Amino acid sequence: MPLQTYRLAVTEMDGEERGLDATVYDEDEAIVASTRVAAAEYDFEPSSQDISEAETAFTADVTTIDLQFVHDGATLVFRVLGDRDEVATVRLADETEEAA
Repeated sequence: MPLQTYRLAVTEMDGEERGLDATVYDEDEAIVASTRVAAAEYDFEPSSQDISEAETAFTADVTTIDLQFVHDGATLVFRVLGDRDEVATVRLADETEEAA
């Protein structure tokens, strides 16, 4: 597989399904992987500044892409795995934890 450039973008969802949507796009802007995190399920509120900067581009020579997230109470981390190795991350701090 040749080197390809990908982009991980995290955006806020509004309405009944309030939360976060994380998507990995390839060079042609096709969706390679995506996941959603419901705000109510994790009681998580990222700052609006974190969301506006929640995007990263990366280059990888991989055959598989997997998108995962981990929530530890204070931070939500989106991890992109390429052939099981971490190739990109986006971390969001919980605004409610920062205020405490």
